[in-house]
Parts: sequence; C-alpha cells; structure tokens
Amino acid sequence: MCFSQSKINAEAIEEIFKINFSEAGSSWRHKEGRTAAYWTDYLLDIEASDKTSTCDPSLEDILMFATGLRAIPPLGLQPRPTICFHHDGSLLPVANTCGNILTLPIHKTYDNFRFYVSFGILNSPGFGQY
Repeated sequence: MCFSQSKINAEAIEEIFKINFSEAGSSWRHKEGRTAAYWTDYLLDIEASDKTSTCDPSLEDILMFATGLRAIPPLGLQPRPTICFHHDGSLLPVANTCGNILTLPIHKTYDNFRFYVSFGILNSPGFGQY
C-alpha cells in the first residue's frame, strides 16, 4: 500500500478529464469536437517534446494550471476534472482549480490552439509556483 509517484503522461491527463460537450448535432458540438481533438494532440505533443522547448509547458504545468496539483493523487481528484469550451471568442484557457474545471478556447487551427493554450498556461501565476 505504498504510493510511488510516477511520471505524468499524456494518457493519464487525458483520462482524468471528463469533457462536457454541447448537444449532439449542434454547431457548437462540431467546434468542440475539433477542439477536443486539438487537446489530445496537444498533450501528446507536449509529452513528446519533454520540455525541450521553452515555448511549451510541461505536463505537470498543465495539471497544475487546471487543478492546482503537480501530481495525480492516488485516489484521484474530487470533483473529477472537467473540460468546458469558450464560445465567446476568448483566446486563452481559463481554469477554476476549486471546481477542477478547465475551459478551453475554440480555435480554427491547431497551431493557434497550441500557441494560445501554451501562452495562457505559461503566463498565469499559480500558487506561488511560477
């Protein structure tokens, strides 16, 4: 029953988040689906880069931004982290660490999504860690 912290990977982060989509068939749902795919690609790209780029956060930075934690607790997170989407034209992600809610921006291209999400995470003060 000993806890040993393992390195966070993209799959682990993707699995802890529940995605709140709009109603199926709506125009928002299509944009949200594209953004959810960008999110998956983003996590995989960050994992592959392994912090070799100063323009990208680490997976730990992403988790800290979204939840206020640098590691996934052994018993999971309560409430379960949720992903929502901006439909107001906001460019940057927003996190509510008390409610474990990450609100992602809607972008038309992956490159814009990656730039603004990375910029938002790297330029947000958080819990004295930055």
